[in-house]
Amino acid sequence: MRCSVSNASLILVVAAPLALTAATLDQAASAAMGARQGSVVILDARSGRVLGGHRLEAAARRAAKPGSTLKPITLAALLASAKQPPVLPCQGHPAPLGPAEAIAYSCNSYFKELSLRIDPAAYSKTLLKYNINPAAAATLDERQAQAIGEGRERVTPIQLAESYRRLSQLTPAPVTDGLTAAVKYGTARLAQTPGLEVAGKTGTATSDDRAYTHAWFAGWAPARNPEVVIVVFIEKGQGGPDAAPIARRIFEAWRPPVRVRLYWKSKPGAGPTVALSREDYVAAVLAGEVGAFKSDESLKAMAVAIRTYSARFMGRHRAEGFDFCDTTHCQDLRLAAVTDRLRRLTAATANELLWYEGQLATTYYHADCGGSLEASHHVWQQQKVPYLLHQIDTWCQSLGPSSWKEEFAEPLRVLERSPTGRVRWLLAAGRRIDPRQLGLRSTLFELREVNGRTVVEGRGYGHGVGLCQRGAARMGEEGKPYRDILAFYYPGASTGVTAQGIPWQTLGAERVEVQTIDPTRRQQVPGWAERALADAERRTGYQAQLRVRVRVYPDVASFRDSTGEPGSVAAVTRGNTVHVQASAVTPALLLHEMLHVVLETRTHPDAPLWYREELAAYLAGESSPRVARLSLYHGRRQLFAWLEQGVTPPQSARANTQNPTAGASPAPGSSPLP
Repeated sequence: MRCSVSNASLILVVAAPLALTAATLDQAASAAMGARQGSVVILDARSGRVLGGHRLEAAARRAAKPGSTLKPITLAALLASAKQPPVLPCQGHPAPLGPAEAIAYSCNSYFKELSLRIDPAAYSKTLLKYNINPAAAATLDERQAQAIGEGRERVTPIQLAESYRRLSQLTPAPVTDGLTAAVKYGTARLAQTPGLEVAGKTGTATSDDRAYTHAWFAGWAPARNPEVVIVVFIEKGQGGPDAAPIARRIFEAWRPPVRVRLYWKSKPGAGPTVALSREDYVAAVLAGEVGAFKSDESLKAMAVAIRTYSARFMGRHRAEGFDFCDTTHCQDLRLAAVTDRLRRLTAATANELLWYEGQLATTYYHADCGGSLEASHHVWQQQKVPYLLHQIDTWCQSLGPSSWKEEFAEPLRVLERSPTGRVRWLLAAGRRIDPRQLGLRSTLFELREVNGRTVVEGRGYGHGVGLCQRGAARMGEEGKPYRDILAFYYPGASTGVTAQGIPWQTLGAERVEVQTIDPTRRQQVPGWAERALADAERRTGYQAQLRVRVRVYPDVASFRDSTGEPGSVAAVTRGNTVHVQASAVTPALLLHEMLHVVLETRTHPDAPLWYREELAAYLAGESSPRVARLSLYHGRRQLFAWLEQGVTPPQSARANTQNPTAGASPAPGSSPLP
């Protein structure tokens, strides 16, 4: 399909943006699900059209409890009755929670309280509004179970996808805020997708025979301008650790369109704004920047650089209502020049980005470095980037000089050069000027005076920072793979769909290995971690089954992008790996995380997250009044029994009047807390 855009005498024919095909989304969903039993549904948020999924026939038949994915609709029911959402205490949280935080942390007690404030008939009406068939809830217990998705309601994944599609279009602000917060720092944080704001909710619902739990994720993106809805259902699992990461991989395959303002090439003036998928945008920029390249590998290298640049600087013109312009101010884009070859080579690197130490690289590029690449901070003083260095580009040099000459009537004099010889400042008519103001092809030049005129003799084209297109083209023609081309021009950076390139170095201990990029400053950490692991085993009576890894992230951004956790979280433990921010590493923190490592070896999947966290805090000697009371009245052995059996401890610690400390003996092999 093609459309014509005209402006007076100019007629620009552009290819209509190609949506990500259903087959591509099907592949992404199936790859993300792997061998898990369940289904995925992907809908267009506006039309409700099915864009793709995994086992869609099963998604239309298999009905299960919605679990906590129903909580946002419960809040919507309260708001529909014009009642102010309360701020209430929640188990496991030191401060009371408002509605957004209650969704983010999936607080059961909060939504059970809401059920008492909503008229049952009004609640049923809201459920119907959001595509859920209400069931009878006569008693208080039934109403409370209904409010948290553990009542008699059953939904199929297709049905829940439509529910969240309607929610995405109609949802009040507190619900959107809560769903966005759930992904940023709450129970759905593993669905966090770099460069894309996601709104979503996880759910862990009991099976009808209560023998196991189902896992759900339901959400949409972008959070404030919904375009796609994704629902993940897994037969056996938990929403946060199991369904949310699958949703993330599908969101990574689907990206919001890039909105590009077209400018008329033949005369001043802005044309229309067009929406392109990210991959179509990359292909169109390839057409504008390097469409004549002979080598497929050099084109693939450029595709990764272009895609990374767009992800790194997405929304550069947001204040004007679009993301990028189609000029060299952003990236030169030629829609009408896109060929099947460019689409094919773009697809060959689909979703690949360039990363440096866990963060998106700044992938500047230019036409011709003149044989000498410039360091970024010599061009832009505030941008000292480790992988944008001065180096001799032998590939560009091998093609021979790329000389140019300009003449000016007025005298010019060089005032300052960079350490690598490029001109920073000129003196012209008594004024200090940037040489780029003269429209010169590059700043790599010399001056000569001839018959009262200034002759400027230079080489190269562009700022000289990052990838040199002339040199990259030569590398491709010589048979260099695209990743080698990128490695030459962005040394130390790595390609990948998610955060890559952190140069881990390993410090070993007997049962613990510590990964860090700064081994000199982290020499103490292996000893701390080894002692913390032994202490955690002593306090619990459990044994770590595998060698434990402690990964120390150099900064907040690399921790956040690699783990999906917000920067406010100091550390997180997954399996036998402890992920921790460098600024937070202490013996006390490592003890807390090692307790999680050993406790999880015996933890039942149904054990509440709040109890896992509070038990670890209690065993670490941190403040945990609730677990302390439970230990006093029910005994230490019972603390571990609840964890192993997946039973939620009682709401309050009721004393055993016969013997308040009955059963208080330590768990086998453990000793009392110090």
